[in-house]
Order: sequence, then structure tokens, then C-alpha cells
Amino acid sequence: MLDQGLHVFPLDHPGQRNCAGLHGPNNPCDGTRGKHPAVVWGTWAQAVTHKQIDLQWDKRRGLANIGIACGPSNLVILDEDAPGELEKWGAAYGITLPDTFTVSTGRGRHLYYSWDHSQRPIGNTAKAMRGFKIDVRGKGGYAVAEHSQHASGATYTGNGQPITGLPDDVAELLLAGATEATESPEWETIAAGPNAAKIGFRKRHEALVAYAGRLRKLGLDYAEALPAFRQRWELCEQPTGQMPEAKYHSPECPYPVTWPEAQGKLRDVFDRYQARTTSAEDVVARVARVQWANEIRPERQVWLWENRIPVGTVSALAGRGGCGKTTWAIHLAAQVSRGELVGEHRGTPRPTLIWSGEDQWAPVLVPRLMAAGANLDFIGRLHIEAEDGVETTPRLPLDTATLREAITAAGAALVIIDPIASTMAGDLHREDDVRAALDALARVAADTGAVVMFVRHFGKGGGNASDKMSGSHAFRDAVRSVFLFAQDDESGHRIVTQDKGNYAPPGEESFAFRLESTTVPTNDGDALVAKVVDLGASEISVSDVINRPPAARTDDEGEDERDYTADLKASWLHQLLRDAGVANAPVRPKDALAYAADRGISRASVFRLFEKLTNAGMAVSKDTGKFPKVTHWELVDHTPATAGGETTDAAHHSGETTETTGLDLRKQGETTGAIVSPVRLQGETTGGTLLDLRECGATEAVDTLESPVVSPLPGERQQTAAPGGLTATSPGQTDRVARALANAARRAVTA
Repeated sequence: MLDQGLHVFPLDHPGQRNCAGLHGPNNPCDGTRGKHPAVVWGTWAQAVTHKQIDLQWDKRRGLANIGIACGPSNLVILDEDAPGELEKWGAAYGITLPDTFTVSTGRGRHLYYSWDHSQRPIGNTAKAMRGFKIDVRGKGGYAVAEHSQHASGATYTGNGQPITGLPDDVAELLLAGATEATESPEWETIAAGPNAAKIGFRKRHEALVAYAGRLRKLGLDYAEALPAFRQRWELCEQPTGQMPEAKYHSPECPYPVTWPEAQGKLRDVFDRYQARTTSAEDVVARVARVQWANEIRPERQVWLWENRIPVGTVSALAGRGGCGKTTWAIHLAAQVSRGELVGEHRGTPRPTLIWSGEDQWAPVLVPRLMAAGANLDFIGRLHIEAEDGVETTPRLPLDTATLREAITAAGAALVIIDPIASTMAGDLHREDDVRAALDALARVAADTGAVVMFVRHFGKGGGNASDKMSGSHAFRDAVRSVFLFAQDDESGHRIVTQDKGNYAPPGEESFAFRLESTTVPTNDGDALVAKVVDLGASEISVSDVINRPPAARTDDEGEDERDYTADLKASWLHQLLRDAGVANAPVRPKDALAYAADRGISRASVFRLFEKLTNAGMAVSKDTGKFPKVTHWELVDHTPATAGGETTDAAHHSGETTETTGLDLRKQGETTGAIVSPVRLQGETTGGTLLDLRECGATEAVDTLESPVVSPLPGERQQTAAPGGLTATSPGQTDRVARALANAARRAVTA
């Protein structure tokens, strides 16, 4: 029909359970089946294409009657509702109707005549047929076409004759009695759909872009979408006296949106987004089949990671930014590459493919893989190239076929997509859009036997951990395993909870790991990166962490013996900063936290102790003062060791205050208000410094100034010399600090 110049569109079908018509408050369903338009046909039928037809009928599984829009098709159809009515009407007016293409309906017939509505439009009218059971369908009307099904079960059948031109005498009668022809048919009211409503001047941009997206999703190319998009543009409100093509004008509209500007919006959408295509061949090939269960050979469940992640499925990693999701995924890939992951492939190294939209390979991912001990021969960088050879971002579900080919060719057991949001078209909060992408990934996983693992972010705040994944709930529902991540600020550990495991037996739901800094060699020198250290099962879950209330404490609450000693200079943090200062190795807050975490000291205790050191005038927080800013902790006015091995500490007089507050210290990475005043020696009796006392021979007084009350760390042996001194072999330090201490020791030996 489309090839014959007829503009068709889908109607309700009696075989559907419910009427598919676009009903609303102004046009409720009257109970008639098989005749109501399933689309906003007045606009849709103007630019109908084969692709649109295939998509609409495939969407309804072929159950849709066919409507013909008379105006765009240049038709006038005489609808006889009872046998013999047209003959009676012709006899009354002395007219003999010529033979033409005729469709038999359930109880009457439709006579098709061609007529050019662009010259003299004939609309829908009954005046010329008054007294007879005959309707006229012209511009603004439609009729049910042949091959459709009547509500009675009868099929609309054509007689096979060509369409004849409308006789002039009939045309004159119809024109004399016709109402004004209009493109707004009786059925299509404003409430029927957005394509018939005025677009206010404040919403023109959003409406045009959204409509362009809808046309793109239909699989149309730019030229096919342009006519329908123009009709949408004509609904936009324009200033009075401008854009005469527009249907709506008002003096309140401040400026016009011209047709070239609207075309630019359409072009931008079509350039940025891929079309969802469904070919006619795909529609024809879709056949329902049945396979009985006794014909299916049962198989055992196979696991990539034993009792955690089944092969051939989609898995999700979700958590807030910075909680170690990507680093843990690399840790998992490294085990697969070495054949060490407990599961089906243990003992056999298998490839992993990684697509990353956030991290670069050379400076970030490859060093992390090296730190994780990955076999780089089994790690592949997955990427998509366009026809011109330019690398582009994957688009799901558009690229699932080429992804399947790449996974099969590589023999990959694991595919990591980080993050999934960058690869998805459509609205991430709409279930249909999310399902379209994830269901396609699930088919790829099932076909290749690989696990497709993607990374997704958490929403803010507490609540049910299962509901924290951003976007539609389909992100969780459509996958077979979900792992949630959170950072436990009390221990510094990362907590992982398996929130979903469709095929997994009961077991440990949560486990923990920590991130440890390590150095790997690169062509440009050593690189400092993080690696995963497994800590085993955890009694704390992600839900516990994100719903933990903030600790409320007064000045003397929540402290333990590791917060400080009676002599602050004997505390472990003071010793760390002192020895690092001697070695000229700046200590970042993360260095102190790593050192403390290795000894079981909480993050909160570290900051409380540093706050006490600053309030006592012993320590200060500084930054580099340039981009990117790096925060360091150091002792106040520390002077590096002289040739004689002595250090100089300036005095801080009793009663002086500092400008650093506890709140400042907790803003890691920010600078404090000012340099803190010099440190005051405990037990000081004169205004002199420690160096002054030594130079005066007061060695006994000096020796008694620093007498710790408790050991620097619980369980450590009290040292007789300088308490708590660090060496390059002291555990829990970052590699950077350890190297600096070792260099300082070598210099001291050679001095």
C-alpha cells in the first residue's frame, strides 16, 4: 500500500486483549474494536516509511489493523453502511458512480476515489448524503483498509480494481455540502497525543529535542524524519506576525524558533545518537516455537568464581565513588589471568577484556594490573571503532553483535565494562531503556559463556542497600549477581556484600579487603598504585556501613590509649612525623592512615591525635600551594638533622594559641589557617630552647624532659633510647616513606 502512495498507520485489532486506541478523557473507548488509531495518525501518517511500518507492526506482534489517511493519500472514500444505499443516493441525484477499487466490510463497503486535496480539499461530510446511510471520508479522515479484521470476525476484502478518479458532479455535490476540510480529524483531539498540542514558547527547545530523539529511536534516517519533525515544529508557539507556517502565535512569545534552527536540533540528535533498527527481514523471521523439557539435556551449574559468579551471566559492582570497585575488578581479572580464581577455570589462565571510559590504560590500568600480579598476555583492551577507523564509545544494545564477535575471538572468560552508564543510550531511569541494554548483554554472555561485569554508582545517603544503585531498578533485576561496595571509615577497610546471587548457595555474604600502596616499574620510572589485600569474611555488611549513625562524642569520649600518651612526643604519630621529617619525606594524611590501619588504629583516632598535636603546637597541616594541591602533615619548625645528628626545636610559650582547628584538620587536602606556633617543651623551666640547654651543659635536665608515660603503641616494648623511632623496615608504611627512611639511614652511615 505504501508503494502505491497510500499513507497507512496501525489501528486497534480485535485479536488484542485490550483496545490499542489512544484513548483519553476527551475520547474514551466506545467499545468498538478494530477501528481506533493506535498512533497519533494525523501527524504520523504524513511521513510514514517502511521502517516505521515494520517497527509498529512488530511492536504489536502483527496484531494491528490497517488505517489509510485520506488526506495525504489524496483519496475520497464513500462509506456505505447498508447494502443499496449508494444506488439509492445516485438515483436521487441522477448520478451513476463509476466502478472503482472497493473494499467489502463487515456489513457494507468502501468505494475509493482519487482526488487532489491540495487544489480543492474535500473534508469529512454527511450533509450531501443526508437521509442515506453513507459517510464521506476525505481530508482529515481515515478508513479501515483491506486485509484488516472486522469485530465480527470478517476480513476487509478488496475487489482488485484500480482506483478511479472522483467524478466532477459527485465532487461538486460533496464540496457544496462539505464542512471545512481540516487536518484535525474528529477522532484526533488535543488529548489524543503530544503531536496535536500547542508547544508553549518556554518549552520549544525541550519538546523539539525530545521529539527528535523519538524519531531517532524509530530507526529513521535524517531525510525520513525531516517531514514529521517539520510538522512538530509548526506546533511551536511563535511571535505574532512571524513564522506564518506556525499554527500558534502570541504577542507574549519573545523570539521565533526558525526552521533552520529546528533542523539544527534534529541534526544534532541524529549525529550524537545511534538509531535502534529493526529490519523487515528480522520481523518476518520471528516465529514462535516450543521445545519440550524432556528434549533439553540437564547440565550442572558452572562458576567463574565458585558459588559467587556463574559463567555466562551478567554481574554488577555498585558503590560510591572511591570505594575500590575498579581496583577490586582488576584484582579479580588478575586471578583469572593466572588461573588462580577458585572456580571452573582454576589451573587454566583465561583472558579478560576491559572497556574503561574513565581510566587511561598506560598511566592507570596497566600499572594497577601489574600491581595485582596479572598476566598481561591475558588482559585485553576492548574498544569500538567506527567505519572510518576512529575509536568511539560502545553503544548498547547497538554494538552487542560486534562485542559478541570480539569476546568469541578472544576466548574471554570475563568482560569488564566500567562504567556501564557511558555505553547506554536512552534514559537510565526508564526500565525499558535499561532492559534493552542489559538483556542484550545477557544474550551475549549466554552465547559466549563469558561473565559480563559492569560498574555502577550508588545514590547518596543511607537506606536499603539493595535499592542504592543509581537509575532504574532494572540494573539490579536484570543481572544474576550483584556486589555492593562501601568504605568503613572506622577500620579503613573496604566492605563488599553480595546482595544478589540467583544461583549461589547460602554462604558468607560479606567480605573485606584493604588497599595497599605499592610501586611498579614503568618506562618513565616507578609508579605508586594501589592493590587489593584480601581480609576474608566480614561480620559488617555494606548496609551496616551506610546506615551507621555518626558517632556523637564530647571532648573526652570515644578515645582509647592509642589516641595520645601523657607525653604527646612519645605518641606514634609524633614519632612518625619526626622520623619522616629527618628523612625529608613529607607525610600525607593517607600515609598516616595507612600506617595506623596496619596497627588496627581507626581513621577517627588518627585525626583526633593529629588534632591534639596541633592544638599543643607540635604539628601543622600544609599544602603545596600549586595545582594539584597535596596536603602534608609535619612537625612545627622541624629542622633536618645536622652533621652532629642534633635537631633543633623552637620553644612555644605557655598560654599561646594556634589558628588551626579540629574542623580544619578533618578537611583532608585543605590548608589550615596559619602556621602553628613553635612547640613548647614539657617541663620547661626557662625561656631557653632544647639546644640552648644542651649548649649550657644541662644534659641531665635535657634527658628528663622527654619521659613517656605509656608505650607509643599498645603491646610494643618500651624503648630505652629515643622512643618509637621508625626505620625503613617498620611495617605499615607506604613505599615512598620507607624509601626515604632507608636513604636517610644510608646518609647517616656515610656521614
